[in-house]
Amino acid sequence: GNADDGVTSLPGSLSSPGNAPWVMSVAAVTHNRTGAGDRLASFSNRGPVTPLGVIKPDVAAPGVSILAASRSGNAVAELSGTSMASPHVAGAAALISAARPSWTADEIISALTLTARADNIVPQTGSAVMTPHERGAGTLDLSLAVNASLALRLGAGQFRNSSIATARSLNLPTLGHENCIETCTLTRTFSAMQGTSGGTYQVIANLPNTIAMTPVPNFTLANGSASQAVNFTFSTTAQTSLNNWSYGSITIRRVGGGTPDLKLPVAVYLSSGTEPALVSATVTGERGFVDIPVSNVIGLPNARFGSSDLASPLVKQAGLIQDPTRLDPYDDLGIGVTTQIATLDYSDGRSRTFRVSATLAPVVGTPAAQDLDLFVGVDTSFDQSAQEVEERCQSVTAGNTESCVITVTHPGSGPAITVWALAQNFQSSSAGATDQVRIELVAIDPTSSSVQRATGPGATATNQSFNARLVYDDPTFLNGQSRYGFLLVDRGPGQAAVRVPYKLTRNSATPAPFALQSGVSRQVVLPAAANSAHDRLYVDVPAGATQLQVTTTSAANVDLYLARVAAPAAAAAIPVIAAAPARNLASATATTVSGNETLTVTNPAAGRWYVTPVNVSGAVASATVRATVTASAPSVTMGGYFNTERSGHGIFIYPAGTIQAGVWFTYLQDGSPTWYYLEGPATGANGIWNASVYRAAWNGSAAALTEIGTLAVTPNARNQFTFSYNIDGETGSEAFSSLGGGCPSLNGQPLQLSAHWYNSARAGNGYNIQMFPERGGVEFYASYIYDSLGVARFLIAQGEPVNANTQTVPLSQLTGFCPLCAYSAPTFTSLGNLTRTFTNNQISNIRFNATFVNGVPGSVSVNESVINLDPNNRVQPCTL
Repeated sequence: GNADDGVTSLPGSLSSPGNAPWVMSVAAVTHNRTGAGDRLASFSNRGPVTPLGVIKPDVAAPGVSILAASRSGNAVAELSGTSMASPHVAGAAALISAARPSWTADEIISALTLTARADNIVPQTGSAVMTPHERGAGTLDLSLAVNASLALRLGAGQFRNSSIATARSLNLPTLGHENCIETCTLTRTFSAMQGTSGGTYQVIANLPNTIAMTPVPNFTLANGSASQAVNFTFSTTAQTSLNNWSYGSITIRRVGGGTPDLKLPVAVYLSSGTEPALVSATVTGERGFVDIPVSNVIGLPNARFGSSDLASPLVKQAGLIQDPTRLDPYDDLGIGVTTQIATLDYSDGRSRTFRVSATLAPVVGTPAAQDLDLFVGVDTSFDQSAQEVEERCQSVTAGNTESCVITVTHPGSGPAITVWALAQNFQSSSAGATDQVRIELVAIDPTSSSVQRATGPGATATNQSFNARLVYDDPTFLNGQSRYGFLLVDRGPGQAAVRVPYKLTRNSATPAPFALQSGVSRQVVLPAAANSAHDRLYVDVPAGATQLQVTTTSAANVDLYLARVAAPAAAAAIPVIAAAPARNLASATATTVSGNETLTVTNPAAGRWYVTPVNVSGAVASATVRATVTASAPSVTMGGYFNTERSGHGIFIYPAGTIQAGVWFTYLQDGSPTWYYLEGPATGANGIWNASVYRAAWNGSAAALTEIGTLAVTPNARNQFTFSYNIDGETGSEAFSSLGGGCPSLNGQPLQLSAHWYNSARAGNGYNIQMFPERGGVEFYASYIYDSLGVARFLIAQGEPVNANTQTVPLSQLTGFCPLCAYSAPTFTSLGNLTRTFTNNQISNIRFNATFVNGVPGSVSVNESVINLDPNNRVQPCTL
């Protein structure tokens, strides 16, 4: 038990053996003689406990200033502690057993728990009602317990066969659930107490408005041999109740009275989902994507995804001998231990709760200590040192790899908070050895980033498994380094669900390619290695260019090289970006002692110009690179475009008011169809169209767009261009040509319909219609829709000849190749027909019903009128 030492016990302080389901754990109370009820002793240990599905303590009993026999002579001592409260319960059980000799141990436990008085227990200071995790079912009341009419019995072996995962299902006289995701059910079986006549019982919920319980009908027990299983189904009532414990009780009342009311304490954690483990991934570049699996999460009716900023860990390597006082890592000798600290300092007034993670391991390639131990804490004394009283976590396994995770809240103002990690060499690799150890300490702020991105489905059901795509971009992320962050999974804007911690480790020095947009800066960070360079930056220059100007801005000595290659030709090869030509082949160089370099090329030849910054400083160098193209180039005409050697994907570009919009129909890595929305200002004077790339997700009634990259459409001729894109942290480039165009005729008039079309009531869905005059008229429809998870999908309908106002066109789902996957000709799977209706040679209605195939979930049903996305009703002209 606890001594009354003036220390207030904290939540979660109750531990073994009191956390075991098969023992009664007792809270200590003292009676307040002023009539305010019992008061919980400050030293009384509290739950929740592991297993979290078991409510502890079970009951409360007097434990403050108890007169007891002393160990010397006939003296009497006045003692306080839960060790004083526990004998009261043992004595109470003995009295019940004497009064009801036929009752078994589980029946006595039921009687004591179900009849305890909970409502009159308050803290030592204040008047708030305590929770079941603090006072259990309440203070014992023997006068009620001896007359209890129901019991919750436990069969032989039930305790032995239970586990942390199944403890909540034990037939205990409490209702605890540690992970109630949206809704959860706990079953308890009630038996008429031996010697009672049974009766009909009413179930009454006494719950706060944060949690609801499905009404339970009355149940009847005939006699002492009868039993009844009752299901208690709880559900969350509001977003604000998530990720918190809700407390209450369930009263079992005998209809007609005659026996005491029986109350089961309730403690249910209304969870957004199972706390995710750290997701670790090895990546090759400073930008890219990682697909992160998510499961056991509350339903996401309006799913939103994001990422925190990437956090760089603080890394310390040190040589440690075996600690000569290894049972005390906090002594003042400082031998055999080393400390790493991190400082959290904010003054923006916004509170944030950090996940502080520390790991300890031997340095790879060196003799490994046999046993390393790790301790983590918060510097509450503000002396920048580790003290035992500040400890928040320890990892002291018998091995040499340890980890700790704690949470720390910074209010956004006031003094900085320092966290520390202490490493101890508990047992060295050999006698007298100095072992090299590595501490990694990182604090992750879960605030949404304005740079990092994540996308996922539009809506998911409770406990549905899915992948979310993390798109990261950090120019400072160098080879051999790690970055940490949170994948943010929300139920809607501002409605947090779960936070999935992740760790990225880079294992390649090759920089990730990047397509520069004209006039848009890009930061690069170059390693300290001699003449390290970023040799995969480029800008596409159109025909008719009059000037190319490239600059670097850096505090370090950075040189600059430009080299031209021909624009890509149509090809079936994977459109990856090769390295720049060797520097001795550069068309222009700038190698001053400054990092602020400028290169200007007059009348540059059309093609691809590699922009290569080179670090000659001898230290890590950061530089901002910018390329600006001046040209009088042809603008790309509206219409559809594709790579003739990688057919099956392509883009449609059309005006939409003051902007220019496009749709790129392509495929995910698994070959299933998807599409991206493209939007940017109308093409400028240089003929280049710069646009942002968005992934769309559908929640059942509206679309959400997330920017996942950029693109540049650089014309080589009026109907040909270089299509360079940065999406999901990857870069590719292809030569695109016009699909063609023109207008077939119907009713003696041209069908001038090639444009973006949509139903304004279902914005976020839409169509590209492309008409061709060949073979009596060919009509093509790309339908942009969503599967049952709200993932963007497309279907294709194409038919000929055009000969009626209402006509069916074969509808297909395609399987193909992702933008940076090897090419294989797409396969078409028939899904029936699309029916379209023309009125006065204008598209007036589109309808189809289709069930997706090839692993794409769900179906789609469409019957709608459509209008041109462009309010000015511009369409592709009949003559290109």
